[in-house]
Amino acid sequence: MKKLLSLILLCAVLLSLAACSDPAIGEAPAEAPISAESSQAPEAVIELKGDSVKCAARGVAVSGSVVTIGAPGAYTVRGTLSDGRIIIDLKETPGKVTLFLDGADITCLTDSAIYLLQAKELNLVLAAGSENRIVSGTEADLDSYNELRQGAAIYAEDDLDIQGEGALTVLGYLNNGITCKDDLKLKGGRLLVFGINNGVRASESVTMSGGTVDIESGNDGLKTSSAKKADKGFVQIDGGTLTVVSGGDGVSAETELRILGGSITVTAEGDPAEASCKGLKGKTGVTISGGSVSVTADDHALRSGAGLAISDGVLQLRSRQGKGIAAETELTVSGGTLSVQSADDGMVSADTVRVSGGELLIVSGADGIQGGKKGTGFASEVGTVSIEGGRTLVSAFNKPVDAKASFVITGGTLFTCGSGTPSPSSEIPWLLYTVRGSSGDELLVKLDGAPAMTAAYSYSSVFFADPALSEGQSYPLQAGSQTQEGKASK
Repeated sequence: MKKLLSLILLCAVLLSLAACSDPAIGEAPAEAPISAESSQAPEAVIELKGDSVKCAARGVAVSGSVVTIGAPGAYTVRGTLSDGRIIIDLKETPGKVTLFLDGADITCLTDSAIYLLQAKELNLVLAAGSENRIVSGTEADLDSYNELRQGAAIYAEDDLDIQGEGALTVLGYLNNGITCKDDLKLKGGRLLVFGINNGVRASESVTMSGGTVDIESGNDGLKTSSAKKADKGFVQIDGGTLTVVSGGDGVSAETELRILGGSITVTAEGDPAEASCKGLKGKTGVTISGGSVSVTADDHALRSGAGLAISDGVLQLRSRQGKGIAAETELTVSGGTLSVQSADDGMVSADTVRVSGGELLIVSGADGIQGGKKGTGFASEVGTVSIEGGRTLVSAFNKPVDAKASFVITGGTLFTCGSGTPSPSSEIPWLLYTVRGSSGDELLVKLDGAPAMTAAYSYSSVFFADPALSEGQSYPLQAGSQTQEGKASK
């Protein structure tokens, strides 16, 4: 855990303690909420003064170092609070609360520093140029962590939006960094989040559309946890820059994981035998239609509990002990640039793998592309690999393609090396070379426009299929220092 902290923690100066008790709530209404996109600070100011708070705004009650906001409105928060908290509790009053953080530094040693108890929504707006810091607990809590302990640094019972042009550091020494029981939206700002447990956890959904978010966590990095409501439990990334270093799963959706854009870098470090430490995971599906994704995981790099579809984007995936890509039902690639740079099995579906477009490079220490279940045996009616388009290069230690029911090629380019490839049912010509070589060999079939490939492992066969081949014609393969002729057939 100390190693995790070294990447992101800022120096903390924790002053003398003050109680974190709940005060009475003011009765008078506060000012009207500011626009979510507004950069102008509201006039209602909550001034933090070490172990006390100064605020003259109506609807705000102060008791020692605890502030309770009891009316909808917008409030500027600035200054330092050494041990206290801000509570938002509108009870049955409808409305939203906006906290405009402009140089706010809040620590609560025993619970959440910002606690949304009840309101329609809490907006945290980070003032342009400001540095803000929200902390629960102390660094000493890392040595006595109990997973049953409560107290995320920011805890919201209702919807939470974070946006703006400033910076926010969130340190969750007691439990999570940010917890939201409803919908969480990350729209802007520069966020640095640490959670001794989870970094960012929302029950119903997480949507990221902008900003820069760096997360470090002892367990899962960014996740959703509830699928009780229809169409909830998803994680959706539309834009922004997300970086996650986690001891558990990097990004985990209770239902569907959707990546439409943005830049995502995930490092999931853990022991797969003890707990899940996958890079990207969606329990009911994964859809990737844009963005830039880089994953290094001790477990599977990309995992779906159902179907998985990639139609665009740039993906670089590495798994130290698991699969590069794994799906329980159909796995489809129709576009984008996909590189599985290291994995046990490269691209696996318990049912069907279908490639109809895109640029794919798969390097695997076992099988390259696998259709059907392994270990307990394939079901006789499933286990299909279908190559319909695109360009796919595979270097595998074992079988480049392993399909129980059928291996079908109807288009595209497929170039593989490994210990053997089953004969396909093909509508286009293909070549099979029986040639032994070593890792590092450059492989190239003498055909205009054919791709070159570097063998990652020793190999005993090379397979090449391309619509530009002519059935019955011979084509030489350059494999390292060797040259071998092969005749195209269907």
